[in-house]
Amino acid sequence: DRRFLLSASGDNTIKVWNADTNSPRFGQLVASVRAHVSGVVSIAESNGLVVSAGGGSDNQIKLWRLQTNGRLNFVRSWRTPLYGVYSVAFVNWLSYGSPKRLIAAGSKGGFLLADPDSNTSLWYPFPWMPVEPLTAVLTIAPAESRNEFSIGTEKGSVYSVYLVRPQSQREPIHYPDVLLLFNYGSRVRAISYDTTNDFLLIGG
Repeated sequence: DRRFLLSASGDNTIKVWNADTNSPRFGQLVASVRAHVSGVVSIAESNGLVVSAGGGSDNQIKLWRLQTNGRLNFVRSWRTPLYGVYSVAFVNWLSYGSPKRLIAAGSKGGFLLADPDSNTSLWYPFPWMPVEPLTAVLTIAPAESRNEFSIGTEKGSVYSVYLVRPQSQREPIHYPDVLLLFNYGSRVRAISYDTTNDFLLIGG
């Protein structure tokens, strides 16, 4: 909802701000919710759903629904098996019937994929990263028009992750294909596709 701006805060809260330039309350705080037991390190929004990640010992991913009045209602949560969550994003899981999105969460030792509709999830540990036995996924970049996203790690490696196209809305999440693209040379702190979805922009 473009009427609102969401921010992740070190005081463990998600804050919702008025972003409507035509409103007399533009720039004012609309709502604040204590979301995690540690600082909120990452948030993402898609069609009224908001996902947040708690850093440190929290290691939770929480799903919220953004109401028309700017309030956040808790829906459900998932937990990663290892310490800390560093990034979250909504990624495409396009089927032959209709568009769908999964939640991807980067953590120490791997990443989690979660289906916000069915509450199912799958954890992908680092055996698929043999050159990085225990590193963290720090950032996630979804491709807008295909079942693909890229990740950057604290060791500097950049991977593309290709999701298996579901045949139906109820199909379980399958293990993806993961391709090592290159090593950036230092910690990858930010990653994004360009507007054509053909190039990756990377910051360390």
